[in-house]
Amino acid sequence: TRVQDHAVASIAAALRDPESRTTVEIACGVGKTAIGVRGAEAIVQDLVARRVIAASEAAVVVVLVPSLALLLQTAQEWHARATSIACEAMSVCSLATLEKGKAD
Repeated sequence: TRVQDHAVASIAAALRDPESRTTVEIACGVGKTAIGVRGAEAIVQDLVARRVIAASEAAVVVVLVPSLALLLQTAQEWHARATSIACEAMSVCSLATLEKGKAD
């Protein structure tokens, strides 16, 4: 969508410097997960094109989510949508106890 395209371009511009950081806040239903994947791909492609990193180097993207359900959804979407970057996920949970199979 046009909103997603604008968001991806804004994210890529804000993160042109590999040492920079940003936060993206977007309304529900706009496609934040898709924007995140496309934004990460755009940034990595730009860094490779400018020879800041080699195509074979790893780029780390940190995605924070507020619930286990959203963690699962986000990991699945990144793996399904990413076309030009490899996705590996590492999850960290602060719950003292966690029932296997429950994601709330």
